[in-house]
Amino acid sequence: MAFGLEGHVVKSHVLVTGGAGYVGAMLVPGLLEAGYRVNVLDLYLFGDDVLAACRGPGLCEIKGDIRDPAAVARAVMGCDAVIHLACISNDPSFELDPALGRSINLDAFVPLVRGSRDAGVKRFIYASSSSVYGVKAGVEVTEELSREPLTTVNPLAFANASTASKSSWLGPKRSVNCSTVTNLR
Repeated sequence: MAFGLEGHVVKSHVLVTGGAGYVGAMLVPGLLEAGYRVNVLDLYLFGDDVLAACRGPGLCEIKGDIRDPAAVARAVMGCDAVIHLACISNDPSFELDPALGRSINLDAFVPLVRGSRDAGVKRFIYASSSSVYGVKAGVEVTEELSREPLTTVNPLAFANASTASKSSWLGPKRSVNCSTVTNLR
């Protein structure tokens, strides 16, 4: 959030990768209702009308692939923040095509972060699933627990907490556990 002329609050312009997916389809309408301008970069695998109910001047939909640098550059242009949700989202889906999972979940990550940085993005939020933590005996899975990823292709699976939070790409970072996000309702 920034302040414009005469102290009026100006909401950020946010890119949501995977904005037409399971979590994104819930997040994007909320961001729009809160007054944010939103770009969505998604393959629209669940259909082109996932976000039909919230189409309007605040929403820019880009049907494209996060592995395509040109699509990323178009999508991130003018954005202040990126919320990265695009991924092969669960372990059984990942296991169907590990090469595809790797290309989307891992190989596309650093180019997306760099493209965001180069476009002047100030905040990058990477949302990860609880798969990073693996199967735990306790009821509560928190970010303080050791990482024992169910698949080997997750950017946070390869970083310890201090490395992930101190990365210099865009400044300090924190991950958001999607199981937490989807359990809010």
